[in-house]
Amino acid sequence: RVSQLTSVTQSLQRLEALKAQNEKETAELERNVAQKKVEQAAVESLRKKRTELLGQVSPDILSNEQQLNRLKDSESELKNLLSSLQTSSNDLNDEILKARALRKERIEAQEAAFVAPKILDEENNALASVKKGETENTGEAITLPSASHFPALQNDFSALKGELPWPVKGNLVQKFGSAREEGKLDGVLIAAPEGTEIQSITDGKIVYADWMRGYGLLIIVDHGKGYISLYAFNQSLYKKVGDVVNAGDVIASVGLSGGHDQASLYFGIRKKGKAVDPMEWCH
Repeated sequence: RVSQLTSVTQSLQRLEALKAQNEKETAELERNVAQKKVEQAAVESLRKKRTELLGQVSPDILSNEQQLNRLKDSESELKNLLSSLQTSSNDLNDEILKARALRKERIEAQEAAFVAPKILDEENNALASVKKGETENTGEAITLPSASHFPALQNDFSALKGELPWPVKGNLVQKFGSAREEGKLDGVLIAAPEGTEIQSITDGKIVYADWMRGYGLLIIVDHGKGYISLYAFNQSLYKKVGDVVNAGDVIASVGLSGGHDQASLYFGIRKKGKAVDPMEWCH
């Protein structure tokens, strides 16, 4: 009996120990649960506050997004409009440039149609006399010097008087004012080998470049302020109406056009339609 009692006592002691251990662990668990609840409550509180804040911010964000989308749409429409306007502007510029070019061509054609016939009518008898008497020299032929310098036209053609070069190297076989049966020569006649280059005496613009009965291939350069220079009986013309030429540019070549037997250049200078002596202008 004593042995049984001892065994029971030991068992009770173990139970008490286990109970104490269990209570200890239970208390620890309860503390952990309480801590978790506190933490969960804090998290929930934060979540609630975040939800409230999001609830307040979301409408503003949505509104801003909508405004941004509208701005993007407007920007896209503006880009399309600008692109369309640019295309229209380019098309308009092209039309304006074409219209200006056409107008320029018409003006140049009108200038040539007005200037050339007027000049040629005034010279008709003189050039006809050149053709008849081209072998009749009134004196010894003068050998013209080669051009060493072609002065540029600065402001006024008249400032170049006496400084201009001859347009071609050759022999001056007929002078300005040479008497002929049908009038006086309003220019000079320069004999030179066929094909010799003819150069513009200074800057200007071509106002006539074509065949003319009695003159062969004729080219006229306008130097501004009523001054022009004329080159007739050419073999070839290297410029066309409207071309801008610089001093010394090759504009034609010496020939026999116009029914002449001797290769030569008829060269004249006009001031507001009146013939002037090239020998006073060229050296």
